[in-house]
Amino acid sequence: MGSIHNKMPFTSKLLILLHLLLGLGAVFGGIMLVIDPSGELIKMPITLLENSPFNSFLIPGIILLVVLGVLPRFLDQFL
Repeated sequence: MGSIHNKMPFTSKLLILLHLLLGLGAVFGGIMLVIDPSGELIKMPITLLENSPFNSFLIPGIILLVVLGVLPRFLDQFL
């Protein structure tokens, strides 16, 4: 009797891998922006926020961490 992963199509495996990469990158980036909302830690100039409603990268960092970091990792469990 084979594992469920052996029956999974290649495209599903690829989607899981891409979600893992997206999640890892977003968790890393989100944490870095929450730690240093000025963006200096990851060399992001604050001028990127000139025409946005944000004064720092704190809220975008939280959004990145939760929506693109934690959520895909959670959804991977259901694929």
